[in-house]
Amino acid sequence: LTREHRTDQGRVDVLVEAKPVFNRNGEIRAIVETAYDITERKRWEAALQESEARFRRVADSAPVIIWMCGTDRRCIFVNRFGSEFAGRGADDMGEDGWYVGLHPDDRQKQLRAYALAFEAHVPLKTEYRMLRSDGQYRWLLDHAAPHHNDSGEFAGYIGSCIDVTELKLRREELNQVVRERVLALQEAHKGIETILEGAPVILLTIDRHGEITHMSGRGVDRLGVSREESLQQLQEHCRTQPEVQQALSGQDVQCEIL
Repeated sequence: LTREHRTDQGRVDVLVEAKPVFNRNGEIRAIVETAYDITERKRWEAALQESEARFRRVADSAPVIIWMCGTDRRCIFVNRFGSEFAGRGADDMGEDGWYVGLHPDDRQKQLRAYALAFEAHVPLKTEYRMLRSDGQYRWLLDHAAPHHNDSGEFAGYIGSCIDVTELKLRREELNQVVRERVLALQEAHKGIETILEGAPVILLTIDRHGEITHMSGRGVDRLGVSREESLQQLQEHCRTQPEVQQALSGQDVQCEIL
């Protein structure tokens, strides 16, 4: 029984335990009451409840998914955004916790990564597909980290998830455009090489260190020496002529090779 008492110092919360005292005939002779001052405990409980309520208010107003699990890996909290996404609350997520809706192709990899991190008590950053309440799988970027109680003991994990599906789609579209442009440039380069191979010129490709990486054109045959000797002579020229360094710096130059 908990009672509230008023004193000159203010309110005092008291826990009262009452025990009967029996005689030899089994009749109650008296009641013994023991009172404990639990004022500080009640204040601590009230502060804890307020802290938890404040955390829930902040978490529920966040535009991202926030989840927590205990030491048994079961989900003990999912904010409102996460519950709406998954279509279920923390109490309905079972042994897999937040990961109950994983895509079949991501399930084994994600659960293994989570188990390894859980055993080592280390942060975890992963991407996986999760089933949304409307039946669509969405890509989530999940940052999870271990959390501890006031005594410093491991108490489970807390994670936040961002839906990155649209970002991944845009990235894939951009990669596809880049691949198509690269293929187009390669085809164009092949066409130019075919034309220059038959022209009475020498085409050189020089890297940023001044080394010749490619040589073509019928003009090579007019030097009167083998292609290997021609390459050696032209490479020596590239190393000694200042015009080459000017060209490598981005300037347009013309020079004669004697």
